[in-house]
Amino acid sequence: MPVKKPLNTVLLVGRVCKPPALSVARSGKSMLTVILSVDRPENVPQKVVATENGHTRTEPDYPVVVMTGDLARDLAGKVQLDTNLFVSGIFQTRDYIDRTVQPPRKRVAQEVLSNNARILETPADMERAQATIDQARSAAEHLAAPGSDADDAQRKARNERKRQRRERALARAAASNPTSPSGESQP
Repeated sequence: MPVKKPLNTVLLVGRVCKPPALSVARSGKSMLTVILSVDRPENVPQKVVATENGHTRTEPDYPVVVMTGDLARDLAGKVQLDTNLFVSGIFQTRDYIDRTVQPPRKRVAQEVLSNNARILETPADMERAQATIDQARSAAEHLAAPGSDADDAQRKARNERKRQRRERALARAAASNPTSPSGESQP
């Protein structure tokens, strides 16, 4: 059973780790590109790297976030290196031609296209952002839990297909082995 409305939602809280880049697309739309440093939640496998002194440490992820239009213009002068940022948007991939190499190569960019962002300046801002993420995580865990509506629908569809196969098999068997009204086989 196909999903009626596919879900593609990204929520991130991270620190800007590279100076933001404001540019103008060919369409004339403003674009602000930001790279965030985002730690993984504890329940997700961590990316562990060795340090020079022989110890290990966890490595954050560095998603690229693209903001466009008014959002890009509004945040362009405010977002700086080390700014804490809450971002919501969608995950997207796009093809582009990398002309910095010879011969030019087709590449794929993976990025978050943000439709909302907020600078987190105070502890209260951080708490509100965390509450939003916790609520979204709880909803996602509910959907993925065994016995959820999605699992029930899949189980019902599977059982219906099995029932239909049994009925077809019985119908084929009855057609290949006709019986009299008394239940005895006819020659």
